[in-house]
Order: sequence, then C-alpha cells, then structure tokens
Amino acid sequence: MHRKLLILLFTIFLAAYVRSDLKLKGSINGEFQQMCIGNSGAVYTLHEDVLSKFDQGGALLRTYSSKLAGAIASIDVKGDHRIMLFFQSSGQVVFLDNTLSPLGNPLSLVELGFEDVRTCCLSANEGFWIYDASKDAVFRLGWDGKKLAESPLLAEWRKEAMPIRMKERENMVLLYCKEGDI
Repeated sequence: MHRKLLILLFTIFLAAYVRSDLKLKGSINGEFQQMCIGNSGAVYTLHEDVLSKFDQGGALLRTYSSKLAGAIASIDVKGDHRIMLFFQSSGQVVFLDNTLSPLGNPLSLVELGFEDVRTCCLSANEGFWIYDASKDAVFRLGWDGKKLAESPLLAEWRKEAMPIRMKERENMVLLYCKEGDI
C-alpha cells in the first residue's frame, strides 16, 4: 500500500514537472479544413483552394492556390521534399516542392482512365496510391501516372463502407472509412 502511494506521488510529480517544461512556440490562427506537419516541423494548412505553409513558430512562409482545379480535397507530405495535392472534383493531382512550386503539370487521373478517384496518398517507394471507386481497387502509380501495382477488388473487405482517406504506413496502405478502417 505504501509503495503504491509513493508510485502515485512520483507519477504526479513527474507529470507536473514535464508539463511545466512545455512552452508554446507559436500558433496558427484562421480557418482550415486540414492540417499536416512535415518532417522539418513545417505546418501545412488547407482552406478550400489555398495551401499555406508555416514555420514551427506559426509564421506564414508561403501559399499555393490553383483556382482552375477547384477545391483541394486532401494534402499529403512525405519528407518535406514532395507535397501532393488532390483535387477530387477535377480528378487531378499536383506535386509541389518544399517551396510550394509545382513539379511539372497537374496529372489528370481521369485521362489516365481512373474515373472516380475518392482518395490518394504518397508512397514511400516513389509514386503515389489512389483508390478508384469505379474499379473498387487501390493502384500505385508512378510520378508520370504509369500503373505500378494494383490490388484485388475490395468489395469483400470493405462491405458497404466507402474509403474516404488513405495513408501508407510501414509498407501497408491503410484505407479509412466513416464506418471504420479496412
């Protein structure tokens, strides 16, 4: 009993000490639908068709906007050297460098034969992943849009759930649905 009380007091003391060392480096004010943090600590926020990049202190560094492609549906950042923006309404992806400058022209997924892409993410092994609902499969594409890999049909795994987001983690592609993960 005495030992449990000492452990509890030590835990409370440690938690109070750790919390006193935490200091707010900065804040980011404004409206945004999504936010992600790159490996360097840069913060990326997304509001409709505008991507903003902030430093760790919350100072705005750069912005990117593409009025022609529509609202940005999602952003993915890998290693701060390549940023992918997905424009679901126009079926396009745009790749940016760390200065938010485009790396080539937008890639039209519709022109590549993917008619109903719902979500996508960057791949650690070059290229990116997409989920096309019309084909009910996941595809890995190269930077040029060339198909590198394809999953089997997902209907038996996903049941009625429709993927709304995806991420690659430890050589696995994870699909997130409103009803739970696949």
